Amino acid sequence: SKIDQIMNNQKSTVQENLWVNQLPQRQQMIAYGKQLQSKCETPKISILLPVYNSEGKWLLQAIQSVLEQLYQNWELCIVDDASQNEQTLDVLNQFETIDKRIKVQYQKENQGISKTSNRALDMAEGEYITFLDHDDFLSPNALFEVYRVIQAENADFI
Repeated sequence: SKIDQIMNNQKSTVQENLWVNQLPQRQQMIAYGKQLQSKCETPKISILLPVYNSEGKWLLQAIQSVLEQLYQNWELCIVDDASQNEQTLDVLNQFETIDKRIKVQYQKENQGISKTSNRALDMAEGEYITFLDHDDFLSPNALFEVYRVIQAENADFI
């Protein structure tokens, strides 16, 4: 996982180390997992990921961070905006069949970020929607924190 890589690598950046230090302790993550196991139903969270000529390593990291979520009731809706970058297409092809929660669509013509995001929204089946940028990554407890607020506030919108 990204966290293990940072913690075991003395060459990590200041930003990476700050990020890791903000994560809950391992005991807290275990408690979160137990809390989730006790729930019969959890709302599905749809993650929209518009992509265009992304650098492979960043896109790989973004998708991998979703797969490593403690909260498992999610779907990742990826729309490629007619990328020509081979790295981008290789990463998408790699993940397209690895997990049924990952949906990938390819546009034949570049439509821009707004139309691409809207197409990803059209794919979404979740009760809640969030966005992920192609060069960002989620901490392992990110979706669980969203879930906690949904439960605590009975929220329709966060």
